[in-house]
Amino acid sequence: MKFFKNPDKVAGILFLVSVLPVLLAWIVLLLVGNTSNLPLMSFALDQISYIFSEGNPTRLWFLWFSALPLICTTLGVGYLFGAANNRKLAMAMLAIGISLAGVSFVLCDWTIAVFVTVPTFWSFRCVLRI
Repeated sequence: MKFFKNPDKVAGILFLVSVLPVLLAWIVLLLVGNTSNLPLMSFALDQISYIFSEGNPTRLWFLWFSALPLICTTLGVGYLFGAANNRKLAMAMLAIGISLAGVSFVLCDWTIAVFVTVPTFWSFRCVLRI
């Protein structure tokens, strides 16, 4: 139970765990459904080139969906390495986490949004602790 007395460690691990459902969605998107019998890497590169092409009407959503794991990883690593010990930085990280959660509920499936939202509770506890 000593682990739960460190809200920054819990928030960091939960932000890193929230990357997993997004990465699984990317794996399914890029590696499943190859009906053209192309080599796997060629198929994945074709998928990526279409996803981020100007002709794709959902390109902005995919840009967000590719930035989401990067932001969550950055927050997770920041919490694990003690960035939340500084009050201003802890409040900035909390604001980023709340914004990330809100945008995730608007743009993503609720299951992914819940994974992104749960660490904000522990982020709030980091701000209260200081």
